[in-house]
Amino acid sequence: MSIVAGMNGMPFFRFLAWNIVASIAWAGLVVSAGYVFGENVDAVVSEVGLIVSATIISLAVVVWLVVRWRRRRSM
Repeated sequence: MSIVAGMNGMPFFRFLAWNIVASIAWAGLVVSAGYVFGENVDAVVSEVGLIVSATIISLAVVVWLVVRWRRRRSM
């Protein structure tokens, strides 16, 4: 998000304030998830890891197909 904020001319201190708030929220979320899923973290990571990997691979294939289709269409 820092690139987008910089491209839009967001003042540094405004960005810094929002970045601090987001960092605190993210840390709280991660710590809370660790507390809730702590005992089952191995099962959760295995399950989520599989879903995330499948999603990333699927998106990569879709992007590749769209780029390929657009290149053929523009020729």
